[in-house]
Amino acid sequence: MQASERDEFLRELSKLCAGFGVPMTKGREEAYWTGLARMTIAQFRKCVEIALGPDYGGADFPKTGQIWGIYKGTAISPNKPDVKALPPDEDHLAYLANRLLWLHVSHRGGLGSTGSFVPAHGMVDCKASPELERCLKFKREIVAQFSGFVQEGDEMATQAAFVRWWSGGLAKVSELLPRTARNYEQLASAPESQTPLPAYMGRELAQPEAA
Repeated sequence: MQASERDEFLRELSKLCAGFGVPMTKGREEAYWTGLARMTIAQFRKCVEIALGPDYGGADFPKTGQIWGIYKGTAISPNKPDVKALPPDEDHLAYLANRLLWLHVSHRGGLGSTGSFVPAHGMVDCKASPELERCLKFKREIVAQFSGFVQEGDEMATQAAFVRWWSGGLAKVSELLPRTARNYEQLASAPESQTPLPAYMGRELAQPEAA
């Protein structure tokens, strides 16, 4: 939204506050203006319309992450499918973590394991080195933790945040090359990495992902 659209934004936010019976505070105004900066005024107006309509399942005043969920069609609603029922080929944090790990392993030329590493399945017919075992353990832990934030609609649960958490945590368990760290930061800095991740990225997988 543009600065020139601030008045229209305030009218829509005031309408949303009135609909949920909450006060229109300066803090709420600034939080919404900042959290929805990348949304157009037309998109915000539509989200307000949906949030105040009969098909929205939320009873409490929506956080900015939930407004993004309404826009992306992932907000909780009785007329929307459960995120667990989405097609299995949808992306997931575990798959993103696999791609990040593969970049690390390929830049290093392997971590001393025997056998092959396939991004979609992890280690295949091989014996993982202690260093790779630490990386895989870290991968499982960060995916489990971050999935919770995504499912809760946390507005800070962005791809940028996940990649930076990944880069910092991975460096503690494995030697991270400078060029890999640069590639991670390039991914985290991309415009498309700044918005909250959709709920299906944190869904419970039908089949547990291989280590």
